[in-house]
Amino acid sequence: MYSSKPKVLHTICGKPMIDMILTQALSVSDDVRVVLYHQKDAIESYLRAHFSAHFASGALAIHIQDHANLPGTGGALLEIAPESKADSNAESTPESSAPNKQALRFKHKRVVVLNGDMPLILSSSIESIAKTKASAVVGVIELENPQGYGRVVLSSAPNLDSASNLDSAASRQDSASKLDSASKSPESTMPRISRIVEQKDCDEKEAQIKLVNAGIYAFDTHILEANLPKISNNNAQKEYYLTEIIALIVQQEKSASQNSDTNTSAAKSNDTSASIAPFYISQDEFIGVNTKYELSIAESMQLRKLRKQAMDKGVIMRLPETIYLESSVVFEGECEIENNVRLCGDTKIIRSHIKAGSVVEDAIIDSSDIGPMARVRPKSHIKNTHIGNFVEAKNAHMQGVKAGHLSYLGDCEIGEGSNIGAGVITCNYDGKKKHKTTIGKNVFIGSDSQLIAPVNIESDTLIAAGSSITADVKEGELAISRAKQQNKSGFFYKFFGKTR
Repeated sequence: MYSSKPKVLHTICGKPMIDMILTQALSVSDDVRVVLYHQKDAIESYLRAHFSAHFASGALAIHIQDHANLPGTGGALLEIAPESKADSNAESTPESSAPNKQALRFKHKRVVVLNGDMPLILSSSIESIAKTKASAVVGVIELENPQGYGRVVLSSAPNLDSASNLDSAASRQDSASKLDSASKSPESTMPRISRIVEQKDCDEKEAQIKLVNAGIYAFDTHILEANLPKISNNNAQKEYYLTEIIALIVQQEKSASQNSDTNTSAAKSNDTSASIAPFYISQDEFIGVNTKYELSIAESMQLRKLRKQAMDKGVIMRLPETIYLESSVVFEGECEIENNVRLCGDTKIIRSHIKAGSVVEDAIIDSSDIGPMARVRPKSHIKNTHIGNFVEAKNAHMQGVKAGHLSYLGDCEIGEGSNIGAGVITCNYDGKKKHKTTIGKNVFIGSDSQLIAPVNIESDTLIAAGSSITADVKEGELAISRAKQQNKSGFFYKFFGKTR
């Protein structure tokens, strides 16, 4: 990623990828483990700050991978057996140099394995893959260009006979329902995965396969516990690969088949208890993020989803492809959002109109119109108010106010019926700390006025244009603070040496 920030902490629509995945996983499981190794301290710090309730309840736990002894995707689900740790000081021999490993212990009978860099996976898919009736399930997807991905070879589908690889009904159906119906029908044959071939190991025929490994798995817990310790790191990278379990299970199935009574072959052909099944992942959920470019693709996909959700609930979006909004933004009632708007953070838009080019961050906009080209910053609460072009509000509480042009309104409270002229500034910072400006109801503040905080302008008052207000203004008063104007006759001609 060419970044000092951990990959899974890069944000998509305002949320770190790890946050997106955990939110989905925790909605369907009370036993979620996060396996960390690289830059683990930064990630753990974020998780403990943002998921403290889940840690407290035991629904979320962190496992630090023993990368020195157990590297790789398979190693992430392994730990050194206690007896191996106890014997670590004993004299080793070549036969005993490999660690005695065991699978992590899990609470439930089913385990789903997700990658931390696939942020768009949904809880519905996690739940469906967990319920798929097979001992092991591999998430798969068909790609027009499968270059770089591990190819998935099926044993009971036209996998190698067709370059389209399951271009027929199988790949078009919902995976869970298809596998469920197959398991119930004695005449049907459920597709099984016979192997996963990495790109570098594909022969010419396998390279034509378009069905690829999506990097999402589900296992019966006992299958995982029995087979994880058997995987080896006998490969170029010297890592333990989770996909090796697939090869182990396939080999076990073959051995069981050869050793079984041939008279029971018909019954065995319909037995799905030890099958390895594919689960078809939606294109909208399949995006792995390994580069900044892929991060931008994932964010674009998430933005399309968020915009559609908003419009389906009645929000009008003008040129929606130009509108940026984050996952935490909430809409209530009929709202209109114009082009090139940014809505960020914990923002709530209630029955309001946000005009072109405006930015709203961590603010509440209620029954108001904002912009065009306005900015409402954090902690602002704007209600029944008009904020016009080039107005910036920060920590501003405004109700029933008009601020039409070119103003900065920071750390202020403004009452109903007040009018803020063009160029008005609340001078809130003295170089050390911020101060508040309080403006009452029905106050008229003339253009180009500076309000030097802390200052209190009571209701029913007038501030003359061009004034610098440094003292409180009492109810009913007119405040003028500016130099007296002087007009010098003929000075223009004298200054420029011209005649009339």
